[in-house]
Amino acid sequence: MTRVRRSATALAACLLIGFSAAPAAIAEDSTPETTPLAQAPQPASTPTAQPTPAAEATPRTDPEPTEAPAPAVAETPTPAEIQETPPPATTVRVRPAAAGETYTFTTDQLCPGTLAPSATNVAGAVTIDLDAIGIYDWVAIHVDATSSCRADITSLTFLGTGANLGGINIEKNTFAQTTAGVANKLTSVTFPDDIASLYLDEGAFAQTSTVGSNTLKTVHFPTGTLDSLTILNNAFRQETTATGGKNALHSIDLAAKEVTFGPDAFSQTSADSDNALSTLTITGVTNNNIVVGENAFAQHAGGNNALGEITLDADVSQLTVGASAFTQVADGNNALTTVNFPATLDNLQLDAGTFAQTAGGHTALGNITFPSTMSGLYLADDAFAQQVTGASSNTSLTWVRFPDTVQGFVVGPSAFAQTSAHGNTTLRTIYWPTSVPLGMIIEDHGFAQTAVEGHTTLASVRFPSTTGMFLIGDQAFAQTSTSNTLTSVTLPQSLSMLYLGYQVFAQSPTSVLATITLPFSGPPTSGSLVDATAAPASVDWVWFGPDKELIKDWPELSLTSPETKPLRAPISAARLRAQGVTTGVALTGYRTLTLDNLDATKTHYVYRDGQDVATPLSGQSATVGAANANANGGWTTTLPSATSSVGSFAGWCTTPVSATGACSGTTLRAGDSFTLNADTHLWALWQGVALLPPVIPSQSLGSGVAGQPFQHQIAVEGSGEIACAITAGSLPSGVSLTGCTLSGTPTAAGTYHFTVTATNAAGSATREFSLTVTAAADDLAYTGTGDLTPTVWVAALLIAVGGGLRLRRSAR
Repeated sequence: MTRVRRSATALAACLLIGFSAAPAAIAEDSTPETTPLAQAPQPASTPTAQPTPAAEATPRTDPEPTEAPAPAVAETPTPAEIQETPPPATTVRVRPAAAGETYTFTTDQLCPGTLAPSATNVAGAVTIDLDAIGIYDWVAIHVDATSSCRADITSLTFLGTGANLGGINIEKNTFAQTTAGVANKLTSVTFPDDIASLYLDEGAFAQTSTVGSNTLKTVHFPTGTLDSLTILNNAFRQETTATGGKNALHSIDLAAKEVTFGPDAFSQTSADSDNALSTLTITGVTNNNIVVGENAFAQHAGGNNALGEITLDADVSQLTVGASAFTQVADGNNALTTVNFPATLDNLQLDAGTFAQTAGGHTALGNITFPSTMSGLYLADDAFAQQVTGASSNTSLTWVRFPDTVQGFVVGPSAFAQTSAHGNTTLRTIYWPTSVPLGMIIEDHGFAQTAVEGHTTLASVRFPSTTGMFLIGDQAFAQTSTSNTLTSVTLPQSLSMLYLGYQVFAQSPTSVLATITLPFSGPPTSGSLVDATAAPASVDWVWFGPDKELIKDWPELSLTSPETKPLRAPISAARLRAQGVTTGVALTGYRTLTLDNLDATKTHYVYRDGQDVATPLSGQSATVGAANANANGGWTTTLPSATSSVGSFAGWCTTPVSATGACSGTTLRAGDSFTLNADTHLWALWQGVALLPPVIPSQSLGSGVAGQPFQHQIAVEGSGEIACAITAGSLPSGVSLTGCTLSGTPTAAGTYHFTVTATNAAGSATREFSLTVTAAADDLAYTGTGDLTPTVWVAALLIAVGGGLRLRRSAR
């Protein structure tokens, strides 16, 4: 799989290269003192004076507010790791700053007996009157402001807006209720509606409980659209280890132009009971900057999880969601049914386990539809993986729809894998785009299904008709169940690079896979086929390529064994046995039957052994003779009849019809059995009719690029020898007409108009054409090396990804 991983890394780079300036990252192992994140002031580190009413405040010359720290990417903390900050030995108060600075609440200024003038505390209900503070850029609440009464606070409410107040900063652990053995009391937090910025530091409202349930149920964010919202690590994290203990926060609805969520910002964990978070709605984002830390909204429940709908209604074109950001793990059931991505999305990157679900009962996410505007998609390990461990329970994912506009995508290891221990898996349909120009990569177990005691449901896979890079990893579509369903696979019709990994379509213990179809007629530029399935010899590898052209003759393409050694035996229409590979491989070619001297020349494709596909190659007009093919592998077909307005059909001639309509070769009749050569050409005979005059149908010549080779065959209908010539206008310099084919390398941009005349012994026809030659664009190249780290998700961390919803994953 190293080859697939490296190619996936390169493709991920191509998909992400369009992202512009990097957003603020959630850096690993950062510290508040050294790593800036956003423009948010911090409280003064050293209290200096007794506070006085705002009206009597005197100017100070304090330094400008500093940048706020970046959250550290860390493992999910234990209750002991979220601790209250002990009060200092000496209580010192801070005099309010002058206008243009930060007003800071410090030691016990939100506690009874030592309250600041603008604050009240009535039986734990804390109120801060912003209008009573005065004119400040920021209001900051220092961690010591609640040191003596933190465990008794029941609510926090901000009143008013404060004249010209820019924002509110709540320092690390300020309202955290995390003391072991002490019941939590905080139930609600209300922020004012019209502030510009809100900065909540690590653990600001975190709750952990060892004796019961957590109590924070309601958070009222500003109803106006914030300029900036920063919620750092564990800011609203809830965890209870108590028997029967539950978490309380049930909904999040917020609007901001710029949003940052640190790791575990809203995660919920209960030991043996339920989590409450049911809905998440984010609106108003306009600057392509939503940052979401890993596990930000993750739920782990001994009972059931409740998060049912996620709506990211943002005006963003790039979205990056990090590791396990919305993962759900429950001994009972998971509830997530709907994920609404931004409708304006162009590039989407989901890190490992972003929406992964594990449940003892059942999962709920039934389908996935990506926005129709997308051009790039990157899904890391387990992005939408589902696992159900309970008895007689099924996974829920039934279909996945990729957008038709996507230019390239990567599906990481087990990204859509489904596992049901005692029930069934449900993935029935994958809607692929028609074309994926850059390429598609599906890594190991990408769509694997396991239902040991039940059955799988994916019955057929028909990949996009055209793509560039086409790499499918080991066991990407493997099925393991008592009743497997995958019977047919059709690869793209046109591709540049091909790689099929080990046991791509393996089925255990019983295989029903019958046909793997390779409908391309020419070789990919490079690639290899590994023993792609462990199925028995009844599986046919059906290659609809030209007869007698062997895969072994294709440049740089080889069929390899699981040990990746080249297979020595010739590859032909016979079944292959070599180097211990027991998989049946039938490479079925076609022969063409071209019927000429008709109203329009038709080429038919005839297949051996009755093999057939609806449209084996783009542009084929018909498929005939398959039902009449020799049962022993011959190429005998029944010749059709023909009709025309010029006369009555008199048969088929094996040589071109003369100018008088005579046949100098063998004359064949409709209904005759005829054995085809590799490329058979027959001409229609018409009673009393000589040659058909030429006809040039309406058609487009496409366009050329200055300095690049151009070739186009002008379609001309008619019979006999037909000559084409330019009779008016001029071709681009460097391009000439040979026969009826335009070819050459145009040297100058422009639009060229000319007339083509086609002539045979029966007459002539003319048609005017135009050909546009564009100037060569600057090339944008991606250069990789053979020693790139062979892990797909590394690409997302190595590329400078700008402006987007970004979730960063820590190293494993």
